[in-house]
Amino acid sequence: MLYLKELNLEDIEKEYEFYNELEADENGFTYSYTGATYEAFRDEIAPTLIAYHQGEQLPEGFVPCTEYLLWEDDRIVGIFRMRHMLNDFLRTYHGHIGYLIRKSERGRGLATRGLQMILDLWKDRISEEEFYLSVHRDNPASLQVQKRCGAYVHHADEQSYYTRIPKTDYAMLLEQAKGFCSAEPAFVPLLSNISALINEELPSLNWAGFYLMRPKKEGGEELVLGPFQGKTACIRIQVGKGVCGTAVATGQTQRIADVHEFPGHIACDSASNSEIVVPLYKNNKIFGVLDIDSPIKDRFRKEDQDGLEALCNVLCDAIEL
Repeated sequence: MLYLKELNLEDIEKEYEFYNELEADENGFTYSYTGATYEAFRDEIAPTLIAYHQGEQLPEGFVPCTEYLLWEDDRIVGIFRMRHMLNDFLRTYHGHIGYLIRKSERGRGLATRGLQMILDLWKDRISEEEFYLSVHRDNPASLQVQKRCGAYVHHADEQSYYTRIPKTDYAMLLEQAKGFCSAEPAFVPLLSNISALINEELPSLNWAGFYLMRPKKEGGEELVLGPFQGKTACIRIQVGKGVCGTAVATGQTQRIADVHEFPGHIACDSASNSEIVVPLYKNNKIFGVLDIDSPIKDRFRKEDQDGLEALCNVLCDAIEL
């Protein structure tokens, strides 16, 4: 299990083991206490870093900052440094978030998953409309991590790229969806535009679209591929099969953190790791599903489910089948 946990004094031994591996400056992630003893870390360094979270003992030019350690079960595998606000220097250079994955744990997608977690955790807490980050030009892997989480390069200099990650604004997304619904309620153009809207506005997706209920020759109904954005997909899905078929069979949204652990998962795209499927109702009957995939495990949160269900309610009220 992967999770974020603030630096604390209860886990001090494992925290010291992790921090003791950090270099003074690795790809822009700085740590000022390399080589410190365990006693110094326990009694001085960790309490000081925890105080920064409260806005206390801040050196001149510093802002409140929380050190989040990325744990996998009982082992620390990375660190994410979240600055609560930006001053002029941070706005120009380092931004809100710095992160580093333990050398022995790299190449497993942990940076992407951890960054998505910190974005979800802080999207309603920062005052800016976008998260500010930076990455050294000689660190293309980290740039790809940020892009997988929705980043774009805002500007660059000789040393670094300066990126921005927009926050997902479900209120705005809902208003845009309402605009499409009022402009054209016919199902093909409406579902086409909604799938494009979702694909454009939600970061870290590799497929977004619809499956629609259609009669089978031998009787009954099945899901048939409708408008979508992404790679070519499975054309027909049986009710009760896979995540989409389960959403129809249960009548409930399916939010799956790891599709490879879902019984009977239908792998249309092997790059997909997590999925959310929302059943679509018209006149108290399911007529299809909204299906969204991501290459990131545990990509979809409760707020994503709430926002997408609200969007689907608007869509279902307006659509003409």
